[in-house]
Amino acid sequence: MRANVTYARADLWYPVKLPPVMISETDRERLASIATAALTDRWRTAAASNLLRELDRATIVPDAQLPANVVAVHSRVHLRDNITGKESRITLVLPG
Repeated sequence: MRANVTYARADLWYPVKLPPVMISETDRERLASIATAALTDRWRTAAASNLLRELDRATIVPDAQLPANVVAVHSRVHLRDNITGKESRITLVLPG
């Protein structure tokens, strides 16, 4: 597992502690497949590499053991912007 530290921006040199990532086995396989395919597209290489890095440091759990409070693919989420107070509801979906 990689260190749980990254840098805020490439031109800044201070570490930022990343939050933990937990993902189901099925979602990990789906996202890894999408990211790996995107590595061949020069416009998506950076995003694909970042996603693969996040998957590499994630805790992978069997689908049935993913806690109910973890946002996963097809989860419905209620969001609130802490600055504007605007609220919205979204469903997390895969591209395509």
